[in-house]
Amino acid sequence: MMWPAEDVGGFHDPSLVGKGLAGSGQSTMRARARVERVDPELAKGWCLGPWNSPLDIAVGYAQHPPDEPHLHRRTHELYLVARGTCRVRLEQETVALKAGDVLHVGPGEAHTFLGCSNDYFHFVIHTPGLAGDAARTDKCSVARTALGLDDEGASEGSEARPGG
Repeated sequence: MMWPAEDVGGFHDPSLVGKGLAGSGQSTMRARARVERVDPELAKGWCLGPWNSPLDIAVGYAQHPPDEPHLHRRTHELYLVARGTCRVRLEQETVALKAGDVLHVGPGEAHTFLGCSNDYFHFVIHTPGLAGDAARTDKCSVARTALGLDDEGASEGSEARPGG
């Protein structure tokens, strides 16, 4: 069974929707199992969500997450680190993540990715899963200074702690 890919909005790049599905915009169905495969050639993409399934969540991934300070008004984000390491700025704290860590970012919490290892890869789950205009209006850009960052990245005195 295939679901059409639609614009899911927000920081979700419409050109990436469906690209994570075996690289062809398709999913594989066997009996009751639905397998989604990410495209290793893409920096980030979205696999599942209300635009192509009956799920109330959205599932995406990133190999090279951008340094793009933002927050979500309604959405909880769960980052599941599969490999590598990364530094994430969450409000006024820098958090060091490694494979096996899960980071929860709640609604209204400003965050950005500061630097990741070359082998870094995470899955991200958004709940609720929003699509179209709802997703676009949920995401708000935030000034780097709101996170205690200067224009070049992490501020002096940023304190890293092990993810976990």
